[in-house]
Amino acid sequence: MKGLLLAGGIGSRLRPLTNVIPKCMVPINGRPLLDIWLEFLVDAGINEVLINTHYMASFVQEYVHKSTWRKMVTISYEETLLGTAGTILKNKDFFDKEPFFVAHADNLSRFQMSDFIDSHLSLQESIATMMLFYTNEPESCGIVELKDRVVHKFYEKKSGNHGNLANAAVYIFNPSIFNILEGLNHQEMDISLDVIPLLLGQINTFINTDYHLDIGSNKTYNQANNNFMPSDMQPENSILWKHMFNSVNL
Repeated sequence: MKGLLLAGGIGSRLRPLTNVIPKCMVPINGRPLLDIWLEFLVDAGINEVLINTHYMASFVQEYVHKSTWRKMVTISYEETLLGTAGTILKNKDFFDKEPFFVAHADNLSRFQMSDFIDSHLSLQESIATMMLFYTNEPESCGIVELKDRVVHKFYEKKSGNHGNLANAAVYIFNPSIFNILEGLNHQEMDISLDVIPLLLGQINTFINTDYHLDIGSNKTYNQANNNFMPSDMQPENSILWKHMFNSVNL
């Protein structure tokens, strides 16, 4: 299985930190988010990863190309952001004809990848499997209603009492998703806004009861630094990261 880490976001709500460092590289207890994700994917057996870049792309590219992850990563630069689904379609040839993993690199998540994959394979008639988590702020998330583990209703950041089971923006897609994306006939497309509403009744789910947090604001960024302790970085990556992080004007 191959993976996609969506890493092109600006992270305006994390300013002033993201004025000088891309959102996907903000440190969690001294370790950048992107590095945490790459180690997690390698440990789970995903050894070919595509990373899309846009904001401060050169910073991300320099880190990846000088790190121990360089042989497993392909960079896809977007001069204009294509949206989460647009990035998937642009890189159709990278994913071949097998199921593939997708996550936002600015989320912080810990779960059992083998269980996630097993859940996906258990309902092969589904086009995708969506990771879910329980949120305390449902109005800021995409909330789902399920029937036999399948998404039947989806409320993207809408007010109202729709529960607190939320889309974690972590997915496994079957290659049949490309038929859907090509049918939309758009260059810029978003998974939550443009694709999920078309797939209701065809999306399997997996609930992450371990750890999931969207590093989208200073509040959640501070929360992550208070309650998530990543493993130590590989020495080569640690030296590289300290040099790059110390060189920015914080």
